[in-house]
Amino acid sequence: MVDAGFAYANKRVEKAADAPHSSAAMANKVVVGAQFVPAHPDRMRVLGDNRGKNFEYFVFHRPGKVLLPGDTGYRFRNYAEAVRYATSACRIDNIILEFLSAGRPASTHFVVANNGSLTQMVDLDDLAYHTLDRPNPVSGKMVRNDNSVGVELEGFVQQGPGARSPFTEAQIQASAKLIRLMHTIYGIPLDEEHILLHSTLDPQRKIDPGPNFPLKRVIAKAADVLPFVEPYYQPEISIAEASTQAAAAFGVTAMGVGSRRLQAALVENASLMQSIVRTHQLSNATRGTYYASAPRHAQVRVGDAARVVAGATRADTIYTSAQAIPQENRSGLRLNEEGYWE
Repeated sequence: MVDAGFAYANKRVEKAADAPHSSAAMANKVVVGAQFVPAHPDRMRVLGDNRGKNFEYFVFHRPGKVLLPGDTGYRFRNYAEAVRYATSACRIDNIILEFLSAGRPASTHFVVANNGSLTQMVDLDDLAYHTLDRPNPVSGKMVRNDNSVGVELEGFVQQGPGARSPFTEAQIQASAKLIRLMHTIYGIPLDEEHILLHSTLDPQRKIDPGPNFPLKRVIAKAADVLPFVEPYYQPEISIAEASTQAAAAFGVTAMGVGSRRLQAALVENASLMQSIVRTHQLSNATRGTYYASAPRHAQVRVGDAARVVAGATRADTIYTSAQAIPQENRSGLRLNEEGYWE
């Protein structure tokens, strides 16, 4: 059995003393062991306290594929150049940066990096826009954003006969532990009816996370993880403060252009959150009112700045920035040799 104690050997994020007291400004369900990097408010919708009890499914995604001639956005001289683009666009830094940017309603609750680090970008009380409503291929029941947890896996999908999309052992191990944690919290069954691939759910439109993703092996590993015990969540934290803390963490742990762009987006988003709280005096408002107001501010205050920060044209099938980020500029936490996120 794999020891699931990894979730309790991690540094916990403390609530800021001067954080707004309104539940509207707070994240309540951020799992222990994840680095919380709040997505832009355009990219999620509040569900409300305990709404997560309705999660029945878990859906694996990948952010993009290697484009081939004829694909929307193809502009490469050869296949090797297309691979280099996909490698850059689908790195962890660019996935996070995309979800920090205003405008497009697309996100997942979690992002698992190649090195096994776990980033949470949407509170589990909130809805991430990661799938269209589709019937479950086994039961026929509808799988929707409001009843499924979404996770993005760093990396890209290769196309064509015999193409294989690489998945690291650390990524597989971290995914299995995350599935087991969601099973413990929400009772999501550890089977292929409830642990789904985006391509299985929407085969006419999607090919991610890739035809060789070892789903059976991941589920088997999840079943072999020792049960989790409470607490499952970090202390609640101001979303604005979490953005500020994440910006500081990127400044310390990841140098170079990637970290600077991430920091800029996080600082802008923290300012946005604080502005909304001040403007609307949300100490007694609901979280729904808070987030309903956020996109209007986002378009005026952050929209242009975030697009500049992103700094690249996005292909229709790859939703992350195209600019290269050095491989060593990894965000978030890492999975050490003992299997702990740290």
